Amino acid sequence: MPSVLISGANRGLGFEFARQYAADGWTVHATARNPGAANELAALGGDVHIHQLDVTQQASIDALAAGLKGWSIDVLIANSGIIKAFDTPIDVASHRDFMEVMATNTLGPLALASALLPNIMLGERKLATALSSLMSSITRNDWGTQHVYRASKTALNAVWTSLAREWRPRGIACVLIRPGYVRTGMTGGKGDLDPPESIMGLRQVIAGLSLKDAGRLIGYDGKDLPW
Repeated sequence: MPSVLISGANRGLGFEFARQYAADGWTVHATARNPGAANELAALGGDVHIHQLDVTQQASIDALAAGLKGWSIDVLIANSGIIKAFDTPIDVASHRDFMEVMATNTLGPLALASALLPNIMLGERKLATALSSLMSSITRNDWGTQHVYRASKTALNAVWTSLAREWRPRGIACVLIRPGYVRTGMTGGKGDLDPPESIMGLRQVIAGLSLKDAGRLIGYDGKDLPW
């Protein structure tokens, strides 16, 4: 069966990815900062492997890569993300908040994908996806707010698009995916979608991806998002 690695899989969208892929018989590598507290993941059953990972710590990423040496990963889903200073005006947002969010939302996915490159090369699908957002779009930013989160996701778009160009000759498709406005803990339960609907849509998108899609930013509805 195919395999998927999902970062930040202990809650929200990451957990829903793990639940749906496990139910379909995939080999699921699910990461959490504290695996001992990932009770819902542990209860999923199926071929689910839970790994410790903090994407802001290179030592943690290196340990994960070492533990997965020789394992193939068909699909990487760089899902880990945080929000800080959500309503803070841009002129008073702190350096610390910016750096913490950038470390998790931008540098973390890049470091994770880079460390797992050998595993992705062993996979048949050779897909490296990362969760972006409507908030990443400069074109669609007509109301401001959410500055720190926006900056991290716009930077992720730039990084992932560069990765897509550099890894295309290796046969790897690097694609950005957008889940939509989903009712999760991160959104305070607000949104237009429930997690199962969003993830089902994203899985359909992922199932249809190939090398020709490298560099795209595609929503759960299959539509591209200008950024």
